[in-house]
Amino acid sequence: MTEVAAPTRRLCVRGAALAAALQERGITDGEPEHGLVLDLHDADPGSWPQLEELLVDAYALSKRAFVAGAPVVYVLDEASLYGHRSALRAMLATGLLGGVRSLAAEGVRHGLAANAVTLDDRGQLALTVEAVLWLLSQPGASGQVHHCGSAHVGRPAA
Repeated sequence: MTEVAAPTRRLCVRGAALAAALQERGITDGEPEHGLVLDLHDADPGSWPQLEELLVDAYALSKRAFVAGAPVVYVLDEASLYGHRSALRAMLATGLLGGVRSLAAEGVRHGLAANAVTLDDRGQLALTVEAVLWLLSQPGASGQVHHCGSAHVGRPAA
């Protein structure tokens, strides 16, 4: 894979492993107004209120980024996006994907980018970092889902 240069910028990164990996590539901690990378691929809401809390938090952070003209990237669980996990995890993943696409549609007039990256295990962290960095460096890419796993190819074994 071609090495993608890290943007010399600050970002609000939610997700400890991804934040550490991005920090190794020169991304320092910032606020959503600098850009948002929201890693909820391993979030597992156990109830409707927990699901609502995660979605409301994602909305609030994304709104701050969007109003400031900063890019947004969500990291989602690929299997959940395709309904291969619990109903609440699927609702979280598809709700966030809908949010990314809504942000992209609203942002297209202003050149604002919003995208999603999916992964299905921690072994894909390096690939996820590359995908996130690529998306942050491509102002024309918006509303896209970039898969780092293979769950979208077929249903995994139960």
